[in-house]
Amino acid sequence: MRDTRTQGRARHDQAVSGKPKRRLVLPEGVAFGAMAAIADLAFVANSAASPLYRVYQEHFRFSAITLTLLFTVFIVVLLVTLLFAGSLSDYVGRRPVVLAGLVAGAAAVGLFLLAHGVGLLFGARALLGVAVALITGAAAAALQDLRPSSSAAPLLSSTAVAVGGALGAIGASALAQYAPAPTRLVWWILLGAFAAGALAVLAMAEPGTPRPGALSSLRPQVSVPRPARGAFVAAVPTSSWQVAGSLRSPGTFTALRPAASISAAIRAASSSSSGK
Repeated sequence: MRDTRTQGRARHDQAVSGKPKRRLVLPEGVAFGAMAAIADLAFVANSAASPLYRVYQEHFRFSAITLTLLFTVFIVVLLVTLLFAGSLSDYVGRRPVVLAGLVAGAAAVGLFLLAHGVGLLFGARALLGVAVALITGAAAAALQDLRPSSSAAPLLSSTAVAVGGALGAIGASALAQYAPAPTRLVWWILLGAFAAGALAVLAMAEPGTPRPGALSSLRPQVSVPRPARGAFVAAVPTSSWQVAGSLRSPGTFTALRPAASISAAIRAASSSSSGK
């Protein structure tokens, strides 16, 4: 069916322009790998901020309550976006939703790069919530569309939180400790990653089959199909533990304290500047 849609689009383009149009389309295997990487990227970007918050707190002088709210706003926006747009990719296609998530993620990274106060940090966290919500659902569905009979798709989708979270936290900690520009370099790297992800999405064929009803899908509907209710109940303890872990993440990454020496360096630089 995918071949039929592709041929139909090609015939339409040829009829409009008078000559065939060719564009680069990623092979299915490459598209599968790119979509898996994009699913991880969403969580890499989210967890990359955690080791830097103590630096931001030292630099912008905000309270521990504000630090907690920075984590809370991400979770609230994430849940609201999932509630309203969780099934949108079933109607408009996987690619547009993933692309919108990548754009939101790039915008969030841009706000981190421009941050000169708490306001932009809150905006960046809110945009990251939108990005993670849009990318994870649509990317997981796209992986299943690309490999419907393989066990790799659900495995990659379920491990994206752990793999992406670990890569983001460890990578950002290492860059903050040993690389120059601790609050900027990681965001430049992630901005490049979001741009590369957007190019990959634009170059791949639509994995799903869009259908009418996009506007009605934005109406929140919370339900669990009867056949899946047993598995849902069994998964609640694990899911609760994961959510609790996310909420405790400020303390978790504070325990690592990779940014302590950076904060000291910032204070030393400020003191030397005032001394001059």
